[in-house]
Amino acid sequence: MSSTETPQVPDPSGESKGGGGKTRIPLKTAIDARRQMAKVYRQMYDGRLDPNIGTKHAYVLLALTKMIETADLTARLDALEARANGGRQ
Repeated sequence: MSSTETPQVPDPSGESKGGGGKTRIPLKTAIDARRQMAKVYRQMYDGRLDPNIGTKHAYVLLALTKMIETADLTARLDALEARANGGRQ
């Protein structure tokens, strides 16, 4: 592999890619990220995913979960502040 090629990482979801394209795994909520992390764990436990790769996937999913939670809390806080200020911001 040359220095400009992107390494191929196996899809830890175990879902069919169909048509040669990449599977889009919904990761819009913390629950979605939790489900995906559970899939990664099961694949590592079953020996279908190299633990070094699975650990990297889990780390990214954890970071994504934190970002989702922060965005959700920010939106909720903004709504509460708007309500407390009588709709003024």
